[in-house]
Amino acid sequence: LNFKYLVACFVCLTGVSGCPGPAMLFSLVLSVFAISVDCLKLTKANWHAAVSGKTAFLAFIQPGCPYCFKMAPDWQRLMDDFKDSKSTVAAVVDCSTKEGDEICKEQGLRGYPTIKHGDPDRLQVYHGARSYDELKAFADDNLGPVCGPKTIELCDSNRKKLYEQYSEMPVSNLQTLIASNEEKIQDLRRNFAVFAGAWARKDDGEVRKKNNSIEVIPKTDPNYAAIAEEYEMIYLDFVDTMTKKLAKEKRKIDDAVALIETSGLNIMKYVLLYRGTGDATKTDNSNKEL
Repeated sequence: LNFKYLVACFVCLTGVSGCPGPAMLFSLVLSVFAISVDCLKLTKANWHAAVSGKTAFLAFIQPGCPYCFKMAPDWQRLMDDFKDSKSTVAAVVDCSTKEGDEICKEQGLRGYPTIKHGDPDRLQVYHGARSYDELKAFADDNLGPVCGPKTIELCDSNRKKLYEQYSEMPVSNLQTLIASNEEKIQDLRRNFAVFAGAWARKDDGEVRKKNNSIEVIPKTDPNYAAIAEEYEMIYLDFVDTMTKKLAKEKRKIDDAVALIETSGLNIMKYVLLYRGTGDATKTDNSNKEL
């Protein structure tokens, strides 16, 4: 059991800038999944532009997943049906790529494929059958326009107020506000990296303590194995405790990030894209409204 590897995994899960993702080419994944390379693949880069004002029907996949492969032909037909839809987006998210994996981690997936549907900011797990007929029937009956910059009439009062507020805001101010919120998210993730790093350093000390304790046991001691095992168990108890602390802290970070995104950041990005800037983070020095 490598505790520092465990810590590195937790840090990567927070999305800290510069943390490497799996080195898998998306075209290879799609070939394994038997999906056309021309289908819509959602990433963090195109997410807001693709889903704004639409309901989503998304398949979260991983390479080598047999159930993904089995579902692929029916999902391809479904995506073809909705590729020109103005109210519904049917797409795949490849959880083995860096940008796709960011979305997958935000969704808290437990297995593959996972299908989710509904408002892109409030996706729900689909529990129905995965045949084309069942998927298409569900989509026709349940999916359609949702709250967005072009469909404010479908928003609840709180989200409608936010859309109106950000729509009236000068573009440069809106971009600055987005950048500020993105920086808050990065601060949260950097804080977690510091938290995890501190425990990794503590782990170094615990490993040395365990090894030194075992080294001083005479090899001729008839109880050597039992004593060494006891020290190993003490260390494993430490690892278990720290794993739980890391998981708890990460949940706090995830919840804080989700709150920032759902309480306004996502709506800011939808509005900015709708107003034609395309880039939700690039600063515009003019105060001209589009």
